[in-house]
Amino acid sequence: MNIPRLGPMSVASPSTAQSHINSLPNELLNTVFMFVLFDNPDSSDARPTLLQIGRGLPPQFVLMQVCKHWLDLCTSLNSAWTNIVINLLPVNLQRIPPPGSPTWNRFAVACKRVLKWSEPLLLSLQLENWPMNEDAVRGVSGMGLNEQVLTAEGYCYRILQLAISQCKRWKDFSLVGYRPSNPAVPWAQLMEVAHRIPMLESFALVHMQRKALRSLPQPDYTNLFLDAPRLSCATFGFHNPTLNLPWSLLKVVAIDSAGFESYRQFADYIHLVATRTTASTVSLINSMPMHILQDTEDIGLTLPTIENSHISTLDLLSYMVLPPLRLPNLTTLNFEVSHTSSADRCGVATIEKLLRDSDCHLLTLMIDQRMGRSGVHIMAHLLPYLDTLENFTFTGTAIDEFTVNRIAEQMFLLLADPIRLPKLLTLTVNIDNSQLARRDVNPFYCSFDSRLGKAVWEIVNRRMTEWPEVRLGRPEVILKSFHVNVVFQDAPVKASTSRELLASEEWYSIKAAGVDFKINPPVESDSADDQSRPGRFF
Repeated sequence: MNIPRLGPMSVASPSTAQSHINSLPNELLNTVFMFVLFDNPDSSDARPTLLQIGRGLPPQFVLMQVCKHWLDLCTSLNSAWTNIVINLLPVNLQRIPPPGSPTWNRFAVACKRVLKWSEPLLLSLQLENWPMNEDAVRGVSGMGLNEQVLTAEGYCYRILQLAISQCKRWKDFSLVGYRPSNPAVPWAQLMEVAHRIPMLESFALVHMQRKALRSLPQPDYTNLFLDAPRLSCATFGFHNPTLNLPWSLLKVVAIDSAGFESYRQFADYIHLVATRTTASTVSLINSMPMHILQDTEDIGLTLPTIENSHISTLDLLSYMVLPPLRLPNLTTLNFEVSHTSSADRCGVATIEKLLRDSDCHLLTLMIDQRMGRSGVHIMAHLLPYLDTLENFTFTGTAIDEFTVNRIAEQMFLLLADPIRLPKLLTLTVNIDNSQLARRDVNPFYCSFDSRLGKAVWEIVNRRMTEWPEVRLGRPEVILKSFHVNVVFQDAPVKASTSRELLASEEWYSIKAAGVDFKINPPVESDSADDQSRPGRFF
């Protein structure tokens, strides 16, 4: 075989080996941009673009400043501008630009351009901190779309005008009020979108004034969202007006519990929605004002029980008292609680009554107790109604670095008796360290001690292992997974102390059991001979 002789090889110089990034095709550059901006070349849904006076530039604008070619690419990359949040108040409320400042008009023009750059794609748009009450809206309602913007009120109104001008492209639209200013829903202006929202899938009008408006627009304002053939999610909370919605289309309904003047108004509104909606998921968001909570006891005794067989998921993301409800097909319940007394109508008592009246077969339960002193013992009142429960998640607040150990002990006591939660398949315990920062305690710090090891091992041994020696007296099913997470602002903390846990016999037994138990942050052994240490298996 003749092998050709190769000539001498040379290494290309850096100047010839590298090509300028702008030599790449525009399509490839666009893909790179989408990865840089959103970690996803196909969508910007996961990370909205936030515009606010006084805030740093969004990442798209940073890329645009590199060169004119990148500016042209970014402004023509419409998929990079489809998820926009405009905060209507400046970052620093102590340094609001004065009337006549060019900042107002300059920022309004920038927002107009951003909204145009996404055309013709569908648009997800949220206007945050809407501060305008009825009088403020009336004072600028005559402003034309091309007029110079000179004031804060004019700026907010202009952004609303720009949003409405894009309504045919709305996929999601939210108007979130700035509650301290007692904002009003600008019904007269929003009426311009009636019959012009064919692509709208969800809307939200929240944090608005509780009192009824002094003046209302034309009589058909209640039909604002009636002609929205794709609408599936609605978030609102005000007793007046009562919107006419395409109820049969809605899959998710969320009600702002803080948008009412009295508990009677709230209860009547829940009754109205429950009798109309066929949505499978209903959420109650934002806590009731204290003055409303004070008049619940006497009123609650006079209210009829509301029944809805369509609701399968109920999210109670606020501090409230529920009116009498019967949800026979409820399978998923997520609620926040701060009071633990069974006599406290604002605490777990309202949930106990709901489960008792509903006679449902609950499969998934999530309890969030980030207010007050966390304790799994609140579950004791609910146990008679949880025989079908398969998935349980408890989120508590850390009051010190040892909270996770204390909660684990309580969880063991809850699950020690096999007749409790006999169908449980997954168990998750989340400990949130956010409150520690307010106490001058390091929120990235936690301590795992022997209490955690003993409690976890008892749960693993009694609920998760399949050894024949421990089958007697077991619950009906095997617990498939048990996870413990300690976090601060959704980031895992560093387990700075775990020596006591690592030295325990229980820890070696847990690892030897081969079950799906995970702890976050992970506990790393610093012992070279940990595998040789005997454990307790039953």
